[in-house]
Amino acid sequence: MLIILKENIKTLGKIGEVVKVKPGYARNFLFRLKKAVKATKENLAKLEGERLLLEEENRKKLNLAHELASFLNDKFVILVKQASEDGKIFGSVTRRNIAEALLNEGCAIDHRSLSFSGMGIKNLGEYKVNIELHSEVIVPITVHIVKSETDAHELKKIKLQQQE
Repeated sequence: MLIILKENIKTLGKIGEVVKVKPGYARNFLFRLKKAVKATKENLAKLEGERLLLEEENRKKLNLAHELASFLNDKFVILVKQASEDGKIFGSVTRRNIAEALLNEGCAIDHRSLSFSGMGIKNLGEYKVNIELHSEVIVPITVHIVKSETDAHELKKIKLQQQE
């Protein structure tokens, strides 16, 4: 299916480009989030007229993403999870868990913008998680998974001292 991109998408292209994607991806993701429209003559003409407006809107989103990136710089999240003696978590830590922890820290991030290797975190420890604020702005944060509230308080104290 041919579509016209209404915003920059890292894996597909830039604003105004006509690209070919699978129909399900277009219908279920790109069209729903208003990131693209079907490639027709009418839409091409309409988009050409709106191109400057879309580029200005994209610049504003990029500036907001840079501001949020400066706020998130050196951020860390500490999650307390029950674990076995060898460090395996009962269950796993998902993107939603991390997004909720960030929300508690005062930063509302969509869980779909978080990425890390694997499907979930299943062991205690320190992990790097990337937050994609914009197709051009990706911010890494550190997620610490600890076994108890005491460990969390001690780790937070150490991290805050290191940042000073």
